[in-house]
Amino acid sequence: MTAKPLFFAAFLAVGALPMWSLQAGVDMPIAGEEVAAAAPKVWTEVNSQVEWDGLLSRSKAEGKPLLVDFTGSDWCGWCIKLKQEVFVQELFKIQAPKHFILVEVDFPSQNQPSAEIQKYRTSLGNRMGVKGYPTILMIDGREKVIHRTGYQRGGPKAYLEMLLEAKRGFDARLQLQAKAKAGDAAAQAELQSLDRQQEIDAEVKEWLSRAVKKRDEAALKNLYKGYRAGRLPSSADKDLTYLMIVLQGASNLEDLEGYDWAFNRIKALAGKNPRFQGKLKQFETRREEIAGLR
Repeated sequence: MTAKPLFFAAFLAVGALPMWSLQAGVDMPIAGEEVAAAAPKVWTEVNSQVEWDGLLSRSKAEGKPLLVDFTGSDWCGWCIKLKQEVFVQELFKIQAPKHFILVEVDFPSQNQPSAEIQKYRTSLGNRMGVKGYPTILMIDGREKVIHRTGYQRGGPKAYLEMLLEAKRGFDARLQLQAKAKAGDAAAQAELQSLDRQQEIDAEVKEWLSRAVKKRDEAALKNLYKGYRAGRLPSSADKDLTYLMIVLQGASNLEDLEGYDWAFNRIKALAGKNPRFQGKLKQFETRREEIAGLR
C-alpha cells in the first residue's frame, strides 16, 4: 500500500522553526553573578570582507566563536521580538560577550547603509546559507557554522543556556587543538576525524536540502535506509532535520519500528514547543495508520 504524502508538507512547514537548535531541555545555569548596570554596546556591525576577516582572526585569537545576528531590525517582527526579549536584556548584555563575539548583519528598511555595504551583507548572508530573519549563527574562526537558530521563547537565561550548550563542541575543539599543537598524536587524529565529520554533515545536509526541495521520494528513502544502517553522523539522532526525514522515510516504507524510533526522539526534542503540537498530532495519526496495516 502506498503511504500518504503527509510529511513533505510537515517537513517544509517545520522549516520556519529553528530546526538545528530545538533542545530537549538544557539544565545548565548561568554563573551566579549579579547583573550590573547597563553595559556598553556589545554588537559589532560588519560592512566589508576586511572587517569580516578581522572578526574571524579575532575569534581565533580570543578563543571565542562569533555569534552573528542576521536581522531586519526595523521591519522584521520576530527580529524585533528577539531583540526586546533577549538581546537588550542586561543578563544577555553582561554574560554573552564573555563567551561570544557578537556581530550584527542588519538589513533595515529605513536608514539603509550604502549600496556597497548592502551588497556585501547580502553576499555574506548567501554564503552562510541565510534564508530568512532572524537567523542567528555561531561561527568559528575557520568560518564554519557551529550552530544555527532564530527566535526562541524563554527570555535571556534560556537563550544563553541554549547557546552555551551548542558551544560545547567549540570548547572541546579548542582543548584538542592545544593538545595537538603540543604534539599529542591522538588529539591530532581526533581533530582530523572531527573535520571529516563536519564535511560529511555539510554534504548530507546540502544533499538533503536538494532532495526536499525537489520532493525526491526515492532520494529520501535512500537517506532513510542509510540512516538506519548507521551510515550517517552519530549526532543525527539529536538533529530535528534528520529525524524528520527518517520519519518521512519510515512512513513511506511503512516501517513501524523506524517510525517509532524517530517519533520518540522528535517528541523529546520538540514536544514542548507549542508551534509543533499540530505536527505531533499528525504524526500520531500516521503512526496509527501504519500500525493498522500490520
